[in-house]
Amino acid sequence: MAGEYIVVESIFIITVLLAVSFFSTTIMAAFQDIQQAEKMRLNRLKESIQNDVTIIFAVASDGVVIWAKNTGEGDISPGVLKSSDLFLIGRRTYQYLRYSNTPPGWNYSIAYDINGDGVWSRGETIVIYAALTEPLPSGEYVARLVVGQTRAEYLFSVG
Repeated sequence: MAGEYIVVESIFIITVLLAVSFFSTTIMAAFQDIQQAEKMRLNRLKESIQNDVTIIFAVASDGVVIWAKNTGEGDISPGVLKSSDLFLIGRRTYQYLRYSNTPPGWNYSIAYDINGDGVWSRGETIVIYAALTEPLPSGEYVARLVVGQTRAEYLFSVG
């Protein structure tokens, strides 16, 4: 009779240990998922702090000329800048421009390259030349520049 209790208690203890092991493994996996999500969120936050852009001025002529300043903590490489998006948004029109030397597209030059390294460094201003297939009609427009996770907007008028 005592032997039966020992066997039953042993089976019970093994079952409890397996349940605790399964539960702890599940909890650890959940904590790792939460940790990974937090790391990704912090990386996005770090990138947004490092890559901050402010549009200073925009004017329309044959195309649109935009002056933008790197107000972030880090440098923006030519590769990142060339993969940026430029939007011209009006009441009745919307244009998405990619980096290109041919219309519709945009290119840029660094107004004053402090370091002489061709990288858009903190405090430097670039001039963006947006070449359009047709002039913008009269009205108000928003120039939106998206660089990585950062977005800068500027309201300007035509006509």
